[in-house]
Amino acid sequence: MVELVRCKHVLVERVWIEESAGWTLHGHDCKHMRIEGITIRSTFFGPNCDGIDLTGCQDVIIHGCDVSCADDAIALKTSEYSTSCERITISDCILRTSCVGVRIGYESREDFRDIVITNLVIPRCTRAFDLRAVEGCTIERVRISNIVAVTDGGWPATRIIEVIQLDRPNVFKGLLPPEHQDYGKDRPLTRPSRIRDVTFSGLDIVSDGRITIIGKPDQPIESVRFQDIRIRYVVLDDATPFRNAQSTGFIPGDFADARSANAVFVVQHARDVEVSGLRVNWPVFPAPAWNMFESDNAALSPFWNGNQAAIRSGEHKVGYQILWSRDAEVAIGGRNLVASEPELVPYSADASSMVVWRDALCNDNRRCR
Repeated sequence: MVELVRCKHVLVERVWIEESAGWTLHGHDCKHMRIEGITIRSTFFGPNCDGIDLTGCQDVIIHGCDVSCADDAIALKTSEYSTSCERITISDCILRTSCVGVRIGYESREDFRDIVITNLVIPRCTRAFDLRAVEGCTIERVRISNIVAVTDGGWPATRIIEVIQLDRPNVFKGLLPPEHQDYGKDRPLTRPSRIRDVTFSGLDIVSDGRITIIGKPDQPIESVRFQDIRIRYVVLDDATPFRNAQSTGFIPGDFADARSANAVFVVQHARDVEVSGLRVNWPVFPAPAWNMFESDNAALSPFWNGNQAAIRSGEHKVGYQILWSRDAEVAIGGRNLVASEPELVPYSADASSMVVWRDALCNDNRRCR
């Protein structure tokens, strides 16, 4: 690891770092930092083998980097030992990972705001972006644009994008070694987690998974916008086997219905979610090459395990809706927004949801409550 702690006016430029045993480049509470044109090459199978991590850093530029690693390619974090993450730009990078292309949060005791991410190519990942307020932070004013990604990391339960808001006071408590000063101590939250004012625009994604936006019943996610989104599905992964799986922060264990819903957009406990310019291309069989056809990780999912040949041919498949909504306000528009199977309706919404639906091809404006 290369670690920079409480430094100012730092330039990391045109270096090559390879085969890290864990995190590769870590800035902690640094200010006015520029990471320019670096290359990271690590195994796709190393535990916690992140590329670039920023914990509590401010006024940071990450530009023109080429990262291959097992865990998050770029991750923004905060903790009770750090300041907030603010005024950060990430641009013109190529990212390959067995996990998330760019993650904001999860380690999230302090806030994240004023973050711009643009012009990225992510040819391998299991999630292109993961925004996760877990430990009482606020994530706000995030702009993500001009992204080309393939969620072909070789794992089941792929999500294209995940925006998750939870309250978890002791997510990392069990990971501390006995000699740590906080070992065994309860770390209560000082405030609720919040996510608001996030925009995704100009995304072109090849995938087999979903976009999930899940808040809390008493404090929904607010103002998430998707503009000019193109999704081409190679195959469709089945989320239902993971309905009862337990997790402290990944697919939320609190909301079994959402974690097992098969739809392009899965939205629960959210307000002012707007999708415009959506284009979806459903699978054409036989499907082209995809890591899950060969991956040992297929054994983790009853849908995939032993069924790869039938999935590739289209004999064994699952149906997707465009939208699954529960306690959410969603406006969604695009062209030819139909479900993957003719017997499925394009969307489902419960009585506490409001959906505004605009399909440009059939000129059908429907509003349901």
